[in-house]
Amino acid sequence: MTNTLYMMDGCSKCAKAINHLKTNGIPYIKVNVLGNIKAQKHLKQIVGEIYTPVFQMENGSIFKGEEILNYFEGPKT
Repeated sequence: MTNTLYMMDGCSKCAKAINHLKTNGIPYIKVNVLGNIKAQKHLKQIVGEIYTPVFQMENGSIFKGEEILNYFEGPKT
């Protein structure tokens, strides 16, 4: 399993998550859920709804929405 960002085009939170992951050098693949029934079913299994953005790490950790930005901020000084 690899890090996966479930997103959809035109989603401002998704754009923020993509920028944040790139800025922090976190490798991932993007899966656009629009029209992707398999991805939609997977989201329902892992978070209970079709929602974006959702970041599923290779270790199984799942982050939803703003959690993605907060988790990868690093230590506060």
